[in-house]
Formats: sequence, structure tokens, C-alpha cells
Amino acid sequence: MMDEVIQYGYKYEKDYDLYLVRRVDGEHLRYVVPSGLFKNIVMEEEKRLGKKLFVVNEDRFIHFDSNGTNAIVDLKGLNYTTDQVDEIVRGIESQYVGNMESKSVGRSRFLSIFKNIGRK
Repeated sequence: MMDEVIQYGYKYEKDYDLYLVRRVDGEHLRYVVPSGLFKNIVMEEEKRLGKKLFVVNEDRFIHFDSNGTNAIVDLKGLNYTTDQVDEIVRGIESQYVGNMESKSVGRSRFLSIFKNIGRK
């Protein structure tokens, strides 16, 4: 029996200064962001900022939305309520949905903006 390969994606959201994480297939994250994916985000942020970040506890930086389909990673270490995460995710998605409607692009375009880096 073959193990299912789960692909994750993330994207830095400049307007919010954080990373949005989700599964490429749009399914539930099960309230988990794989450690390797988190490390990739940290390395990308270090490159973006040009300095080394010291991250001890991953859980402090990862926040899930209310249905567990999306997560935000804020390496500044800010705390978010689930309602705040929901609002941020809606704001991010509305940016892409508005652009897609004006360009007549489907949901697959929204999912394709994420980098297919993390695999479980």
C-alpha cells in the first residue's frame, strides 16, 4: 500500500508580514505544520531579513484558523486569537479572489500561488 503524499504550500504575505500555510489540495491541516516546512519558512525569512532568527518553540509562531484549513506563521511571535486568524485569512483570500474574478481565473490559480515545498 502506498503512503499518501501530502503537499503543503506557503506564501509570504507582505501586507500582513506573515506566512500563510495550507495544504495544496485544500484539505484540513489537522492542526499540524510539518517541522521541515516550518524550518523552510524560517530560512526564507532569514534570507528576506538578512539576519539569523532564533526560534526555540515552533508552536509559539503557528496559529490556525477556526476550521484548521489554514495556518499563519508570524515569526515576530505575536499572539493571535482564532477569530483574528480567520479575519487575516479572509483578507488574504479576498485579495486573490478579487484578482481571479477580474481575470477569469479559477480556484486552481489561487492554490498555485503557494510554493510546493513541504511534504509529509
